[in-house]
Amino acid sequence: MNGAILGYYYDEEKKRYFKIEDSRTAPEQASWASGNVKRRRLEDQKEEAKREREAKNAGRIKRAIKVWDQPLVGGCFLKRELGRTGTVEMEDMGLESWTMGLRYKGSLKMWTYSTGATITSMYIGGGEMEAKSGLGVGYAVLNGQSLKSSYIPRDDQDQINFGYAAVRYPRTNFQANVETAHAPYLSSLAYHAPSHKMLLASSQQQARVTIGYLSPGLSVDSGENQPAWRLGIGTPVTCIHKDDPYPAVSKTIHTLRSAPACSSVTAVVGTNLGILKLHGDNLSWLTRCPPSKKHLPHPAHSRGSGRNRGRGGRGAPFGNSSHQRGTNKIDNEEARPLHGEVLSLDFLAQNPAEVILAAGRSNDICLLDMRCSEHQGMGASYIRHKCSVAHVRSVGDYGVLAAGPRSSMAMYDVRFNSYRRNHDTDPTPVGANPVVTFPEYSNEAHMLEIGLDVSDRKDGGLGIVAAAQDNGTVALFSLKSGKKLRSSVVDGIQLSAAGRVKSLMFQTLPSDRHTSLFVGEGTTIKKYSFGMKYKQRGGVMLELED
Repeated sequence: MNGAILGYYYDEEKKRYFKIEDSRTAPEQASWASGNVKRRRLEDQKEEAKREREAKNAGRIKRAIKVWDQPLVGGCFLKRELGRTGTVEMEDMGLESWTMGLRYKGSLKMWTYSTGATITSMYIGGGEMEAKSGLGVGYAVLNGQSLKSSYIPRDDQDQINFGYAAVRYPRTNFQANVETAHAPYLSSLAYHAPSHKMLLASSQQQARVTIGYLSPGLSVDSGENQPAWRLGIGTPVTCIHKDDPYPAVSKTIHTLRSAPACSSVTAVVGTNLGILKLHGDNLSWLTRCPPSKKHLPHPAHSRGSGRNRGRGGRGAPFGNSSHQRGTNKIDNEEARPLHGEVLSLDFLAQNPAEVILAAGRSNDICLLDMRCSEHQGMGASYIRHKCSVAHVRSVGDYGVLAAGPRSSMAMYDVRFNSYRRNHDTDPTPVGANPVVTFPEYSNEAHMLEIGLDVSDRKDGGLGIVAAAQDNGTVALFSLKSGKKLRSSVVDGIQLSAAGRVKSLMFQTLPSDRHTSLFVGEGTTIKKYSFGMKYKQRGGVMLELED
C-alpha cells in the first residue's frame, strides 16, 4: 500500500493521488471530497477492529468433544468456565451424574408366568427392623388379583444375588410367597411402619367401604443371618368396614395412603364419594358426599365398574360376600375431590400430621386440614391443574407435584397458587401458574394404573421424579428444572406396545449405599442403582466395563 501524503487521497482503483477538496466545491460523488474521505476512513477503522477481534477469538473456539457431555468425568461441571451451553442446566448436572451412573442391579421374579400379566402395585422396604440382616422386603400385586411377598437379598455390591443369599442366610426361604389376601381388584398397597400393618384396598364396587390389612410376623431371634420379617407364614387379613348413609350407592376405593409417624391417623382412603381416614381399626368419613344427587358418582365413572359387571364380581372384597354392592347410577360431572372421586392422596410435607392433598377427575387439587370440621369446609384451599389429576405428591415444604392425562405434569407452590372456595356455588377462578413444568412428560389418556414416584431432597432423596409413560417407557425428570434426565438403562425400558409400567418406587434398602429405583416390568421387579456393572463368575463378582 502506498504511503499516505498529508492533504491527498490515494485511489486504489486509479492508482494515483488526488488532492482532498472541500465537499462544498468538489463534485457530489467525488472520492477525493473531504466528507467521503472521512467516511471511508471510519469504515476502514471498523473493519480493522473487526479483523483484530476475529483473530483473537480464533483460538477460543471449542470443537464438540463427546467427553464434555459425560457428567461422571467432570466435563459438564466446567460448562460455565468453558463458555458452553446445552440441554443440561447447571442445577441438573449433579442429578444427571446419578442418572447416567444407574446400572441394572438384578431382579425379583415374583411370578413364573408372564403372558399379559403385569405388576399393578408394590411395596419395597424393610426399614430399621432389617438393619442387622441387611435384607429388603418386597410385596407385589399382579393384575390386581394375587398378592405375593419376597425377601430381597443383596451382596456387597448392592446387587440382588440369590446365590450369595443361600450361603449367608441358610435357613431362609427366598421363594416368592403367596399371601392369604385374596381380594378382587386390589387397587392399593401401603405399609404403615408405626403399626407394622400392610394395608390393602380393593376397587371392587361395594355397598359399604371395606379395607383390609395384614400384620407380617416378626422373628424373635433375628440377626445378621436371620431376617426380622417372617414372610409366607399365612398371615390372616383383618377387614375394617364403614357403613354409609347412602347404602344404595356403589362405593369404590381408588387409592390408599399410609400416614407418617407424626400423624394421629393410620391412613387416608380415596373413594368415589370422598375421603375416609383410618385411625387404628376405626374407619370414618373425613369428607362425605353431599346428599344432592348431582354430586354422587355414576358407577360407570368408577374404577373397574364395567369389568365387575362382566365377571360377576358381586361379593364384598377380601372373601366377605355378605354385603352386596350398590347399583344406583347417579351423575358425577360436577363432583370435586372434596366430595367426589379421589384418585390420589398425599400428606403435605410442611404439616404432614394435619394437612393432606387430594386430587381426582376434576382439575382441582384440594388441601384439606383435618383439624377443621366438614361444615367449616375442612379449611380447604384449591389448586387448579390443567386437567384431571392421576398423581399428586408433596415436594419439599411447599411444592405440590401433579400429573395426569393430556401429558400434563407440573409443580405448584401452595403459598402463591392456592385459592379458597367455601361452597360449590363460588365462581371458578383462573388456573394456577405452575412454578415448574415438564414438557417432555408423555401420558395422553391414562388416569389409573400408570406408575409415578418422587425422590425428594427434603427426605434425603435426589430431587428426581420417575414417571411411566404411555408408550411403555420410563422417564426421569428433574424437580428443579422439569427437564428430562438421560439414563442409558432407564431409557432402555420398553414394554410391549399395549403395555405400560403400572408401578415403580424409589427406596433405599437396609445396608445399601444409594437410593435405588424399583420398576415393575411384567411379573418381575427390577432394581436400578448407582454403581458399576458386575457379573458373577464362579461365585466371584467381576467388574465389567460399560
